[in-house]
Amino acid sequence: MPNSDTVLIINPIPLDSTLVNGTWLYKYSLPTAYKLTSIGTFPINITVNATTADGCTGLQTTTFSVKVVDPPVSYFTTIFNGCPIDFANFTDSSYDKNGYNIVGWHWDFPGTTPSSSNDQIPPALSYPAPGSYNVTLRVINSIGCFKDSTQIFTIQPAPSVDSIKADNNGLGCVGSKINFTAFATVHLGTIIKYYWKFGDGTFDTTTTNTASHTYTSAGTGTYYISVFVETSNGCGSNTLVFSQPMFQLNAGFKFVSPQCINSLVQFTDTSKGEIFTAPIDTKWLWNFGDALNSTSAIQNPSFTYTTAGNFDVILRVALTQNGNEFCADSIKQQIVISPIIIIANVISTPSIPRPICANTAITYTAVGNAATGSFKWFWDFGDGKKDTTTTNSVTHSYANAGNYPITVYAKVDGGCKGNDFSFSQAVYKVTAIPTFVSPQCINTPVVFIDNSTGTVTSALIDTKWEWTLQGGSPASSDTQNTSSTFATAGTYNIKLKTYLVFGLTTEFCSHDSTKSITINNILAKPNVTIDNTKTTPTSLTFNWAAIAGATGYQVSLNSGATWTTPSSG
Repeated sequence: MPNSDTVLIINPIPLDSTLVNGTWLYKYSLPTAYKLTSIGTFPINITVNATTADGCTGLQTTTFSVKVVDPPVSYFTTIFNGCPIDFANFTDSSYDKNGYNIVGWHWDFPGTTPSSSNDQIPPALSYPAPGSYNVTLRVINSIGCFKDSTQIFTIQPAPSVDSIKADNNGLGCVGSKINFTAFATVHLGTIIKYYWKFGDGTFDTTTTNTASHTYTSAGTGTYYISVFVETSNGCGSNTLVFSQPMFQLNAGFKFVSPQCINSLVQFTDTSKGEIFTAPIDTKWLWNFGDALNSTSAIQNPSFTYTTAGNFDVILRVALTQNGNEFCADSIKQQIVISPIIIIANVISTPSIPRPICANTAITYTAVGNAATGSFKWFWDFGDGKKDTTTTNSVTHSYANAGNYPITVYAKVDGGCKGNDFSFSQAVYKVTAIPTFVSPQCINTPVVFIDNSTGTVTSALIDTKWEWTLQGGSPASSDTQNTSSTFATAGTYNIKLKTYLVFGLTTEFCSHDSTKSITINNILAKPNVTIDNTKTTPTSLTFNWAAIAGATGYQVSLNSGATWTTPSSG
């Protein structure tokens, strides 16, 4: 109430009037509202001094009591961690000390949506931006008393993951551990957990800002690592994604093994995962494993081994960026270098003469450098025949005369072949053929003709003859053709030996042939007459007596006409 206990209103204006049973009733109100600040029951006296239309006046007083009670208590609780976007749940805990029922609620939520609610339990709300916000609850009891209460809520900025770094300069290698570090900012509470996703289907949760991970494959070439953090008051951060390039380098190379000593060996790089796109490049380092530890830095080198043996070849391949190597890988393979035999000469046994006679066995021996290993010698004799031996010697004979090209080479088990050594072999074949007419007559020179085949006359090789003339005079001859006279009738052996000599002194390739000759005595001369009784102008008839031992007769005329007949005529 005002400080004065009395309020005087002159000529009040009624708010309303009502006619009841012929009497007008008027409604008046105080010009202002009055607030009762004390609890209790207070009497209110209203005195009306009214003048009627006919000038009558009168006072009328009435009294009523006003009971003043405490308003309801407005109070609410909330469940909220103070993080942006997270939901706040409000719970009404209001009550009335005087036992009146609370029948109305009104919430005000400036800064969020919805901004108000008349529900006792409002919907859960989120505040999208950091700041301080007032939440007011008004409760109204059943007699119309109400009370407001306000609470201030402060929304702190959410923690944020600002960056992620890897300790490999961004160059990840399959099979190598990578250490990741997350850098975050927090405004409320402390960070209690870091949640990591490594992009390959694996996860990790750490209480510090570091995590380690090893990738087992290169995947698509890039993994996306994501991190978010959680604070001690339950606030979650943004999720930051970090791209991690991943490389996988598998060293490999190929070559042909075994290889031969002093042969150029080609090595071919077959590594997987090599890169030739700037700023990344690939480098190679080969070690050929020889006594000098020879090396090469090119991709596909070639190398010649000068000694035989087994050698470990190592290839180290690495990716590079700005001169720094990463993702290096190595592989070791063994190469077999086989010895070879270089044939310098072939000697024969017998070695002199070098020309040989057909159907005569000759042994050839290949002469070359000393080499260890299991070798075979391959011979081609030029007459359509070949042979393979496990030693450097072979024996062969030729059936026919000719000049045969011979080739021999040695080959180690596994494939290394030495040089082809070629030479020629002259082969001769002599057939003695004595020729003469038989029978012959005693005391008549008989001519013997040499018709031998395979004879040779050259600077180094010549032909010789030896005639053995049984019963004849002379009884022998060393000329190609000869003659002899036989004094006694009979059958005699005529032998011709034809042979070759090498260097005019050494005999080789001989052949002899023996034939028989018949030597007859000389017959008596027949007495020939003309049978005139049988002579005609066109024919003559001759008669003679048979000669003992004669087997045929020959009649010759001066005119040159000749007749031969086996009988007497």
